[in-house]
Amino acid sequence: MELETVNNTLKTLKKVYEKKSEYPIDCEFTLPDYCPDIERILKCNIFAKVTNLSVLSDTAQAEINAEIKVLYISKDNKLFGYEMAQNLSKSINIGEIEKETFSNCVIKTEYANCRAVNNRKIDVHGSIGLTLSLKIEDENDFISNIGEQSIVLKNKDIKVLEPVGFAKKQINVADDIILPSSNGSISNIINYEVKSVFEECKTIADKAIVKLNVLTEILYLSSDLRYETIKHIIPVNQVVDLLGADENAICSIKTDVSNITLKVITDSNGEMRTINAEAKVDLSLVAYKLSDLNIVTDGYCVKYESVIEKQKLNCEQFVESVNETFNISESIEISSDIADIINLNCVPLTYSCKCENNNLILNGDIAVFAFLEDENSSSKYYEKVLPFSKSISKISCDDNLNCDLNLTVTDCVFNKNSGSKIDFKCEMKLNGIVTKPVEIEAISSFEIDEEKEKNADNAPSLVAYFAQKGEDVWDIALKYNTSLDKIKETNNLKSEVLTEDIMLLIPSI
Repeated sequence: MELETVNNTLKTLKKVYEKKSEYPIDCEFTLPDYCPDIERILKCNIFAKVTNLSVLSDTAQAEINAEIKVLYISKDNKLFGYEMAQNLSKSINIGEIEKETFSNCVIKTEYANCRAVNNRKIDVHGSIGLTLSLKIEDENDFISNIGEQSIVLKNKDIKVLEPVGFAKKQINVADDIILPSSNGSISNIINYEVKSVFEECKTIADKAIVKLNVLTEILYLSSDLRYETIKHIIPVNQVVDLLGADENAICSIKTDVSNITLKVITDSNGEMRTINAEAKVDLSLVAYKLSDLNIVTDGYCVKYESVIEKQKLNCEQFVESVNETFNISESIEISSDIADIINLNCVPLTYSCKCENNNLILNGDIAVFAFLEDENSSSKYYEKVLPFSKSISKISCDDNLNCDLNLTVTDCVFNKNSGSKIDFKCEMKLNGIVTKPVEIEAISSFEIDEEKEKNADNAPSLVAYFAQKGEDVWDIALKYNTSLDKIKETNNLKSEVLTEDIMLLIPSI
């Protein structure tokens, strides 16, 4: 018998590759003439970004910009900074992947060490780790109905999150940062941070309108030998082609600054009071839609023996979108001889979310970096890792969550306590989506064998069955080869799972 089946398709993002690779950074460089001699090196950092990633056939090509930042004390006890960039090109063998991929790169400095060979030359040794993950759009076919009266089906209605499109775009952002009149002109840029912070996304037909801010914080030594800090915000509104999206789409968005150039400009008075900032910002978007699926999870034929094939569907249920700003207040112990705080900032190292008592809890570690000055006007450097925990929002879900979230420090304010403490407040922005993974067993193929007819001639028209609390009426119907709906109708049942011990009348078909 040829069965008329109604088939449906579930789309998912399937991970096909994930691997971490490490690359050494070994170099030696000499300070340019405008930098003073080195008295003591305080800190060496390597900040690496993937400036371009292309996936072709069985190879991924990653272009990496590694910025080596060295902070040191000069002979006159002043804090100085110097930066040198190294460009790397790495090929990664990913194996044969036939479909178009959605890629994601996470790059992290494993370690960074440096030493002064002499008062002008610096030797650097470090390593960066790059984790590349690739996903493809996968389609899973399943049966949602069969048009045959002798077949009894068990259906499950579920609302799932299906990907409809993804996009990547790199945008150029530029602005002139003019020093306020109260600040001294620039002698040397010591350190800077540039980050992109997602604000809002609206979707229309096949497009996304993304609003974000590029935050810049610059620490510099002024011409009158004072340490000054300037903060600047560049607002950005960008339209991104996102095929498949509509006004109801749910978007997962990642933004990252992959390259930054700062140029100090001399004004008409010969003073360096303007900084031209240029940045490349990478946008990565995935658009989803909420789909109502009716899935056949089990079935049988009351007349003939059935041949059924099943498959497991791995899907995601939407829990909530997150776009929250919050503060974390902490204190750190310092030496009692610290007279002033030059600058302090924080960077999230690790973070993860979980559900506790219907609360979404963010846990992680932040690194605190502080530039200090003692009573003798000698500069010092302080670094510490602190754990943090924050309740983000109320949710109705268990702990089995997938959290695709981005955490960015947007501001940090601080002051020296009367004792030997620094009190600081770190403002953070968390955005992304939270989903719940669900695995469903669905029928992918249903056939009946008309040569194996079930013997129902001697079956009584009505059977009394003493059921127990917690039994599934479906299992009872399968046992007696009858209709689930007829059992519910005969016994006036509203639920398929029994809530008490009860005698049921089981009708035959």
